[in-house]
Amino acid sequence: MIRLVSALFLTIVLFNAKSQQQANLLSGSQRNLGETPFFSHVQVKKNSDYSTKGSTYYINELKPGKIKILKNKTYVEDVELRYDIYFEQLQVRANGVYFAAENDHVSDFVINDGDVDHWFYNSKPYAPDLDLGFIRSIYKGEEIAVFAKDIKRERKNDSSEPYSSVSNTIEYLDEIDYYIYSASNSVFYELKSKKKLLEKFPSLKEFGNISKSNLKNEKFLPELAMFLEKSN
Repeated sequence: MIRLVSALFLTIVLFNAKSQQQANLLSGSQRNLGETPFFSHVQVKKNSDYSTKGSTYYINELKPGKIKILKNKTYVEDVELRYDIYFEQLQVRANGVYFAAENDHVSDFVINDGDVDHWFYNSKPYAPDLDLGFIRSIYKGEEIAVFAKDIKRERKNDSSEPYSSVSNTIEYLDEIDYYIYSASNSVFYELKSKKKLLEKFPSLKEFGNISKSNLKNEKFLPELAMFLEKSN
């Protein structure tokens, strides 16, 4: 356990004097154990003349979790995580020090919220051409997986417009796109149309009724995926 936490700290990239002071708290052996940085110190500040509504985060508070690093394929545990969807930034706190994950070096991560584990995966192994960043797992079998891409849309109200009676506000709106993945033929398909879904997966004709609303239902989609898992 101590070795895993140490592995997290050795990946700090120093951007300013404050980061340097924090790094000096670590032993020289910890800082010199590796060469490629996986994490950098959190530097993003969202200062604005606008007041905000909603949140850019998947869950607002830091929550217990773990991260798998691509290089050593090992989970770093005993950390706290918060995922900023809008800025596509995984924020980490370990032993009181904050980091921002270097996304390309993270295989997957888990955020624990009470009794629920929220699993996020780097989308590149599944859909390298779509540039989706982290995708949330709805169902993950050996052959079939269902993922959700959580999105935050920004809507601005600007009081500088002529005759405007509104105040300067930025509102973050939630959207979710759903995808199904077949490992056997490397199909990564967005769930939008029942007709096109049946074209991609003909065996679903034996599944039963599938409505458009079902394709956005996180309780229904695992049933669909398990049927495909058995029929393939």
